[in-house]
Amino acid sequence: MANKQTHLSKYRKNKKLAGSSLICKTENNDWRTVIIYYAALHIIDSTYADTFHPSNHILRKKFLIEVPRYKLIVDIYNNLEMLSRKARYDLLNMKPKEVKDALICLGKIEKNLNVS
Repeated sequence: MANKQTHLSKYRKNKKLAGSSLICKTENNDWRTVIIYYAALHIIDSTYADTFHPSNHILRKKFLIEVPRYKLIVDIYNNLEMLSRKARYDLLNMKPKEVKDALICLGKIEKNLNVS
């Protein structure tokens, strides 16, 4: 099982990749959105890595809804997940505004969980 530091390392790696010149091209907006989502997921997972290891997205979401500490980020996380799913499963071209929205969501999660 991944520990807090492993999740934070994945977060930093994903965040760096999301800002790289390779990914910051309009034709890569779908992958950039997915990478931003997984950066946020790893920040969140790092906060409970010593006690809880969700085996899927449904369990993670249920946990976030039930634990008061995450009340302020549940809707933000859900919006970011929706953007990521739109990119992954609907196969839609993500617009620059949607990437910006994903980055805003990531920033709010970072701020709320005191991670950057």
